[in-house]
Amino acid sequence: MRQIFCSSATDTAVAIFISVNFDYQLDRYSLLELYKKFGLEGYQDIFGRIVENVLKIEATKHTASAFFTNRTTIGLRLEDRLRAEFIPQRIYAKVVAFQMLEIKLPREFEIAVSENKLLLKEVETKEIERSRKIVEWTTTLLQKEQRVAVDLKLAEATAAKTVVQAKADGKALVTQSENDAKARILDAEAASQTMMLDARSNAETRVLQASATAAKIMKEAQTEAELLVLQAETYAKKKVLQAEAQAISLTSESTAYVAAFEKAQDQQSQSFVEVWKALGMNEDKFLEYQTVKALGGISWKDWTIMNKDKTPFDLL
Repeated sequence: MRQIFCSSATDTAVAIFISVNFDYQLDRYSLLELYKKFGLEGYQDIFGRIVENVLKIEATKHTASAFFTNRTTIGLRLEDRLRAEFIPQRIYAKVVAFQMLEIKLPREFEIAVSENKLLLKEVETKEIERSRKIVEWTTTLLQKEQRVAVDLKLAEATAAKTVVQAKADGKALVTQSENDAKARILDAEAASQTMMLDARSNAETRVLQASATAAKIMKEAQTEAELLVLQAETYAKKKVLQAEAQAISLTSESTAYVAAFEKAQDQQSQSFVEVWKALGMNEDKFLEYQTVKALGGISWKDWTIMNKDKTPFDLL
């Protein structure tokens, strides 16, 4: 194992100091040739110069900043170059391990590199923040778009529901109006039937009343006619009696009969005057009295035959 310190320059002519550590193994089959060619101790210096040359050459192939950002990659390239130089056929040894220990740059460059790193880190942070914001904004935009789509669907559903409800309400109103119209028509028909029945009933009632009134009038006329007949019969009997009295007057007894009759007539006249006065000279009462007196000689049987519905007491 051996540690080598080497100073070189990058491809941008920036001074650089590199420290490496590598392990090598001598080829046991070529030791004699090694000692003959380089001596017992001289091969170590040769190995050191070979490593320095490889480091210097490889350092010029990279930028100063690459030794910070791509250190691992550069270390692997250095190891590959050393393994290519250390082969038994050439220097009677081979590299078994390699490690790049330290890299130093000028102070000003290190400060600039540190600042650049900070800037790069900040840029990286900004990029990450930008990416995160883009993701957030994209997610928010997608959510808003989805929300708009959902709201649109809800609005369409609400509008469709409103239209269906309006159609249902309109249909219900039309049906209700039709039912109300039918109910009113039925009520009007029922009222018309009731009015017709009432009219028929009133007409029948009036016909019955007219029939009853006519029957009553006819009955009263019949009664008056029967009374007139009775009066006529009474008057006829009276005339018969007078005729008989006149016939009797032709005989020898007619004078006394006539005198008696005249006396009776006088008494009757006086009696009529007294009755007329007693009745307060009321013609209706006097006529009623005369009627009762005229009917005084009619038997109950004769009366009931002529007047089936009335009795003599109905005249009182």
